[in-house]
Amino acid sequence: DPSAYLGNAAMPMLWINGTNDFAYTMPGWQKSYRTPVGPRTLSMRIRMPHGHIEGEVPEEIHAFANQILRGETPLCRVTGQGRAGQRVWATFEAQSPITKAELCATISTGPWTERQWDPYPAVLQDGRAETTLPDGTTCYFLALTDERGLIVSTEPEEPR
Repeated sequence: DPSAYLGNAAMPMLWINGTNDFAYTMPGWQKSYRTPVGPRTLSMRIRMPHGHIEGEVPEEIHAFANQILRGETPLCRVTGQGRAGQRVWATFEAQSPITKAELCATISTGPWTERQWDPYPAVLQDGRAETTLPDGTTCYFLALTDERGLIVSTEPEEPR
């Protein structure tokens, strides 16, 4: 039972998930990654399939392990995120240049597994990604892709 152990975990952790995962929906994923006291890196993907094999595919896993164990180039680190009205932003530090930023958003409601998610371009400038939320957005996050094709994301948020 993760709830018995995660609160004591202090080591760096990488959390990868898909927006529509039937076994690890967004609220459960958030509760889990927010529980440990150590540093965390998130990598959320639109409609990433659920499964043991699919869960082993993301190259972010190897890069994350290699940054810790071998001192190799680390994944991007999100240093802040925020929203002012419909404008959303994230700041980041990256040793591997960020080549793409996307807003991943849904205007759907209802079960997390059935929500339709869409990507929208975000503007990159000087360690910052910024864009505007589509009208009616019910949940969103920013995804930052580095020159290696590795994705790090901000925490998903539900505007109120």
